[in-house]
Amino acid sequence: MNTTIECTVVGSANTYHWTLVYPDRSDYLMGRLSVLSPAGISLLGARCGQTVVCRPPSGAQIRYVIKAILLQPESRHLAQ
Repeated sequence: MNTTIECTVVGSANTYHWTLVYPDRSDYLMGRLSVLSPAGISLLGARCGQTVVCRPPSGAQIRYVIKAILLQPESRHLAQ
């Protein structure tokens, strides 16, 4: 939880920085995505360089390329 990623939409130059959070902390405009949202579910557990597919309620398919994992608090616990 609270993993921050940098990603782009395939075919777009736009870069997004999102932090995956619990639903009660989500705020799309602030870059905080619920892990239970379509994008959050797709991005959870993704690795750098991976392409993931998101299907929002509109039904459109969006493909994100993970450019970087900027913060992953869980990895601190694994290293200890």
